[in-house]
Amino acid sequence: MVVGFDPGRARSIQRSFTVHGDAALAGTARRELVAGYGSTRSGVTHAASVVSVGELLEGYLGSAQFWRPASVASHRHVVSTLLGDPLCGCRLQVLTPAVMRAAICRWRGEGVSVPKVSARWLLLRAAVSWAVAEGMLALNPLAGMRGPLRPQPRRHHSRDDVRRLLAAAGDAAASAQDAFRRRPGSAARARRLFAAEQSLLLVRLAADCGARRGELAALRLPDLDGRVLTIVRSLSAGVLGPTKSGRTRRVTLGSGTAQMIRRHAQEWAERAEPEQDWLFSASPRRSAPHDSRRPVPPARRPRPGRGDRACGLAPPASRRGHLPGNEQNCI
Repeated sequence: MVVGFDPGRARSIQRSFTVHGDAALAGTARRELVAGYGSTRSGVTHAASVVSVGELLEGYLGSAQFWRPASVASHRHVVSTLLGDPLCGCRLQVLTPAVMRAAICRWRGEGVSVPKVSARWLLLRAAVSWAVAEGMLALNPLAGMRGPLRPQPRRHHSRDDVRRLLAAAGDAAASAQDAFRRRPGSAARARRLFAAEQSLLLVRLAADCGARRGELAALRLPDLDGRVLTIVRSLSAGVLGPTKSGRTRRVTLGSGTAQMIRRHAQEWAERAEPEQDWLFSASPRRSAPHDSRRPVPPARRPRPGRGDRACGLAPPASRRGHLPGNEQNCI
């Protein structure tokens, strides 16, 4: 018996009932159930005719998918920008390539960027394909339609760009080191030095191994064995998980980069006892990788004689050594 309609799946909801007795009792029970809970086919057809594109997108977003957290956040953003669009009020029965092309042309006329137009089209196409695969739609109304232009792929930085990035990060680290040497008891300058050295190390690693930023943010100190760096995890929208491809890979770093990692970890371990072993962190305590996504808190002036305790540093006598960024090792 049809008892309703599921607008998300665009199909009727059927339920079966068992009645113990003869045919007359079964007929009476069926009439009572239909009167109390049943829906006619005309009612189901009417409900199917009012299913909108917006309802389909919301159903697609709420379905079980093997998406990474960053993909979930991206899809949610695209759907949130589309729900107020006239296209989302369009019924699925009248969704055609002509209607879709008109919406794309309207978006372009409104000044929507090429990446945003492409993201909307790709999500809509994926939602319709998902509905067909799940049996919610008999046919794909957008089958064979050619989509809008896609954004140009990001290009690699040139060698000159990489050299400038390394030089800028090295200058910032050197400036922070000089400021810290002038006031070794300042917790604010210690935080600035740590952040500058972390930035230099991040640029150096990115230039050396070409790993994704989420993979770099999830590196741990034991991941480096000699010069071999093992990339086994990644950070996606603040959630720690496997790499984008789901595979573990190993890359060989330059000797200068490997030495920089060890020196950075050793020097800050002498200044502040680490609680964990994450390579990139918001503090020398090496806290969880998601903390590295938060901005460094504004520096507050420490009280006299409490600078070391405020930052968790050892006495000034142990703060000796040279800045890793001043080395001229080649990558």
